[in-house]
Amino acid sequence: MSENDLTRQEYNDEITNLAEIIEQESQEYDQETHDMVWETVDSHQWIIYTAYHLDILKQSDSEPQEWKHMVDESDSWKDVIQVMAFRVMEQDLYEELQERENIEL
Repeated sequence: MSENDLTRQEYNDEITNLAEIIEQESQEYDQETHDMVWETVDSHQWIIYTAYHLDILKQSDSEPQEWKHMVDESDSWKDVIQVMAFRVMEQDLYEELQERENIEL
């Protein structure tokens, strides 16, 4: 493993941190939780920078959901990996949020 590889602990810590931020902001702002999760994952550096995509897939316990519906036949394998990484990170964030009492999903 290189020094740039994402560890399971780093991944889990980040998911927990993101869930805490969404939980706090959901109490302050009138915004749909689904939108907040989507925006958080979509703008996260681990989704923006492709070097993290395989690490996300390796560290997550979630399986990519419905990724085939998100890509076209013409999409490259890199596009497929990005969508898969996005979906498992999104699912992990939802699972972390489900454990919290102060947020409505």
